[in-house]
Amino acid sequence: MELLNQYVEKILVEFIRNEMYRIGITKAVIGLSGGIDSAVSTHLSVKALGNENVTCLLMPYKTSSPESLTDAMKIVKI
Repeated sequence: MELLNQYVEKILVEFIRNEMYRIGITKAVIGLSGGIDSAVSTHLSVKALGNENVTCLLMPYKTSSPESLTDAMKIVKI
């Protein structure tokens, strides 16, 4: 299973990098809610574009738990 996960990650990272560069975009802004979707989006974007080219905005929803904001902050520090 680990090999499949690594393969999927590689495909997604290459797709993000290729599509962004193809249209002339080299930087990304990700809205972090603390949920799994924004965490995965951030991880893949950083792998594709480099840490210096990804900016994260904390964007918890009004009903988000305090733990979600804490989780989002952990992602930003990585």
